[in-house]
Amino acid sequence: MQLVYSQNMDAGFAGMRVDLSNDNVDAYAAEGVVVIGTGVVAGTSAAKQVKKPAGAGVFRGIALAQAMEQSLTGAVEYADKATVPVLTDGRGWVTVKGAVAIDGDVYLIHTGADAGKFAAAAGGTPAGVAAAGASAAFAGNTGDGAITAAPATGAGCKAGTYKAVCIEPAAEGGKFVVEDPDGVIIGVAAVGVEFATHVTFTIADGAADFVAGDGFNITVAAVAAVPVAQLVPGAKFKTATAGDGIAVIEL
Repeated sequence: MQLVYSQNMDAGFAGMRVDLSNDNVDAYAAEGVVVIGTGVVAGTSAAKQVKKPAGAGVFRGIALAQAMEQSLTGAVEYADKATVPVLTDGRGWVTVKGAVAIDGDVYLIHTGADAGKFAAAAGGTPAGVAAAGASAAFAGNTGDGAITAAPATGAGCKAGTYKAVCIEPAAEGGKFVVEDPDGVIIGVAAVGVEFATHVTFTIADGAADFVAGDGFNITVAAVAAVPVAQLVPGAKFKTATAGDGIAVIEL
């Protein structure tokens, strides 16, 4: 609900077409509530419905505004099953999260409270490695000492298999050379002493001493990136913002 007035008009508002240049608007039925000026994806009936993103989906366009009343909370939105005009080609004002730059790529946020807004990057969790690896002794080890079962991963850790190989046997002890998944030596681990480069583990002495060539594998799983936004192919921002606000995108 508008409570503040000014002599200056805003350049636009979320859900508004930018100008009268050629564009394309299709009509769909809302599947759930759809907020104007946000991006929508294909609904359950892909040919007939659009909805607020809830995970990556097939991008349909921008929910445009038309003559409608604000709710008591000030929201301007389409109710479930209402007809939604969707801009599928052309320029429109949209709600953005964070700063965006002119001619920058456009991403549709599809996760969390900001789903439906647009952003300049995918965000989310980047690709990495699991928080802990899984250890296993070499088949045929003479020594029966054990290694930390689930070594914690740390800075520089790579996905793949680390190896700790005994190179200096000793009574009730010994030293193990540690290689990363690329075969690069990253240090030497001593029995009974914590090793903490890339992965953190301790090799414990057993009843039978280790001999040269005994060893352990430490397997570290890769973790895929988890984006919170999906790229809108071909779309570009045509105005810039320094933070949250509204901007023009061209589809």
